[in-house]
Amino acid sequence: MPRALVRPSIAVVIACLLVVNGQVQRTITAFRENPELHYGPSFKWIENLDKVDATAVTIMVVAGLVGGLGGLAADLLWMKSDEYWHSGQANRMIPVLRTVTLLDPHFLDAWRIAGWHWAYNLFVETDDPALKEMCLQNGINFLKEGIGWNPEKFDLYFELGWTYFDKKGDFINSVEYFEQARVKKDAPRDPDYILRMVGHAHERFPDIDKALEAYSRLLKLEPGDPVATGASITIKERYVPAWERYKIGSYAEAERAVKDWLRKDPPDLIGNHLLARIYEKWGEKDPSKLKKALEIWEYMTKISSTDKLAPRRAMVLKQQLASAGAT
Repeated sequence: MPRALVRPSIAVVIACLLVVNGQVQRTITAFRENPELHYGPSFKWIENLDKVDATAVTIMVVAGLVGGLGGLAADLLWMKSDEYWHSGQANRMIPVLRTVTLLDPHFLDAWRIAGWHWAYNLFVETDDPALKEMCLQNGINFLKEGIGWNPEKFDLYFELGWTYFDKKGDFINSVEYFEQARVKKDAPRDPDYILRMVGHAHERFPDIDKALEAYSRLLKLEPGDPVATGASITIKERYVPAWERYKIGSYAEAERAVKDWLRKDPPDLIGNHLLARIYEKWGEKDPSKLKKALEIWEYMTKISSTDKLAPRRAMVLKQQLASAGAT
């Protein structure tokens, strides 16, 4: 079969893209003219981002891929998404970035920026907890999908680990992706800041043994590393006495030990997280201690807007206490 019959000409591809442009513009016009869909205080527009004309997207993807211009089309759309960002039309970025990833699933920056845009920028545009959670989860899902296409690349693993750490306060998952990121061939090695993040995540959960182990690994790679050295000293002085008692089930002694430190520094994040964890474990035998754990998480939620674990743990405990009929 002649090549001309199996591969459309550039003119055909351009014609398809012109059709796409008209359909996308009609979609955008609908968003602009319908007050419930556009970007604004109602935030309704974000719930409809997935309603961008699927035909337009399909034609662009098929035209780009079959025409052998997927990379070029992806580059052009990437520039368009950048234009939207700098012109204050960030709400238009997600459909464009989604199309970029369909055209070129190895375009790492498209996955990274879309994940970040969902989890950070769109997240702060609403006070509705359900919409916030949706935005955050969409960002996480986008990064996971990108990892599926690029399993040997460092960037998206670290980005996802950071999103779990910084935005969700999910330190278990953050450690999982940080650890996967640091063993990729293109991961930075000097200094090994990823291993520092592993240590920080274990501190905040907290798992004192694993935090010390992470910093020990770092010191073997980077002898004298100031972060690992300082963190190890601080952990051993402030938290190990309570942690050792916690591990053997001496919860009252663990409580006294951590409170000895908190009297010197009441808002200390790691100390309060450790105290709440002691109460939660103690609550398995004495349910009244769960209320004390809830008080700690609510206190941390109030005093620290950057503590993402505290409000999530508080919500879980409230539900648990409500189910048990406690007030």
